[in-house]
Amino acid sequence: MTPEEFANCFAKEKDSLLQLYFDADSRSDVARQIASLSGDAAQSAALRKIVDGILRDVLYTVLLGLDGSGSIGGTQRLYKLYDEDGTLLTGELESFAWERFHGPQKHM
Repeated sequence: MTPEEFANCFAKEKDSLLQLYFDADSRSDVARQIASLSGDAAQSAALRKIVDGILRDVLYTVLLGLDGSGSIGGTQRLYKLYDEDGTLLTGELESFAWERFHGPQKHM
C-alpha cells in the first residue's frame, strides 16, 4: 500500500460511516439516534452535511497527526506507520490527505 492509497482508505471509511449513520435499517447506535430525530428533508440533509464535515475533519486531523504535520492531543510528532509488507505510510500523507478530503476529487 502507498501513502496515497492509505489516505484513500480513510476517505472511503468516512463515506462508509456516513452511509451507515443515515441508513434507516442500520443497527448502529448513531443511526438509531439520527432516525429518532423528527425533521423534514431539509433538516435531514443539513444534519448529513454536518456529520460529513465532522467525519472529514476528524479523519483528516488523524492523518495529519500521524504524518507529523498536525498534532494529536496537543502533541506534534512524526509517527512511523508501516503496512504489513513493510511499506512506510507516514511522512508523505499530508498532500494526499488534503487532496482526498479537501481537493476537487474528494468523493470517489
